[in-house]
Amino acid sequence: MGFFSISRRAACLLLVATASVHFLGVGGVRGQDSDGQEADGPTLKIGDVAPPLKDIAWLKGESIDGFRQGQVYVLDFWATWCGPCIQAMPHLDKLEKKFGDKGLVVVAITTVDRANTAEAIRKFVDERAGDLQFRFAMCETDVMQEQYMAAARRDAIPCSFVIDQQGKLAFIGLPGETDIVIEKVLNRSWKGQESIDELKSLDERVARLGELLESDPAKMLVELSAIEKEYPHIATTRQFVIGRLGGLLRIGSDDEVKQYFNDATARLFDAKDTIQLSMLAGYVLSPELNPKRRMAAEAEAAIEKTLAIDPTDSNTTVMAAYAYATGGQVDKANLLLDRAIAACEDELLKDQLRQMKSTLQILGNRLNAK
Repeated sequence: MGFFSISRRAACLLLVATASVHFLGVGGVRGQDSDGQEADGPTLKIGDVAPPLKDIAWLKGESIDGFRQGQVYVLDFWATWCGPCIQAMPHLDKLEKKFGDKGLVVVAITTVDRANTAEAIRKFVDERAGDLQFRFAMCETDVMQEQYMAAARRDAIPCSFVIDQQGKLAFIGLPGETDIVIEKVLNRSWKGQESIDELKSLDERVARLGELLESDPAKMLVELSAIEKEYPHIATTRQFVIGRLGGLLRIGSDDEVKQYFNDATARLFDAKDTIQLSMLAGYVLSPELNPKRRMAAEAEAAIEKTLAIDPTDSNTTVMAAYAYATGGQVDKANLLLDRAIAACEDELLKDQLRQMKSTLQILGNRLNAK
């Protein structure tokens, strides 16, 4: 599901936010055939038999030789440099804890490359995966990347592949989109492409909320609540949190705005979701999206607390800088990125941080032009 479409400049703000959390991704698979030319279409599609697991080193949890009949699997492709991938892991963990006794198995799979070294992967699993129940696996060749990501013509992570009880591919999408899919697959009510089309219809319904946010915020909040009632897991997704906050900033009382902002940030701090925290703060600090500057001081305090969660994480630093830039505090954004550049030992990452600094400088100036 996409973000609410608010206005051209506001959409620019949100698009940069999305780009920011992916900017550390290096050399994504582009789905080419063996001659290096663009292929006609995906060779791995919904309903196909899932490719076997090959060249896998199991870093956490029991190894899996193959997909057992009667079990449902989520293969989630990630990398150590991918902030959104790491932010999605607690959600995947909740899914396995919720549905594990019904046959769900979650496996986080990553492929070794120069930006995602075996050493970095093992360090991440040793230091940060202790509280996660699901399995971690590492592929030192490109076989899993080719069999799944490239074959499905997917070039962005995180990306989750849901495999049904018959070992066939049921769904491909973001980890946060798998809730309804997994539940339906487990109770055998998932109908493949037909069910995917139903989810697309939901996406369209969500997209229309953006128009209501501008034309009739009160009606938008009513419709948002109706969708949440039908699909409870949506209430905590990024676009819904931002959408509800946007509606409340327009028509809610000070108490309502404060209560929702504080509840949302408290939940995100508990989950250590630095990406969503920074996006929420950036929304509040934006003079276009929040011209009355409601909760601005609280948003700045949230940024400082967000940075304290993991001061060395580049994705967290970039998103905090983004939040400052959207609020016109370009000097603070530059200071954060300069510190990150000075502390960085990877020249490729340094160049990317410099590029992001330039992008945020332009964005901040444009969004806050008098």
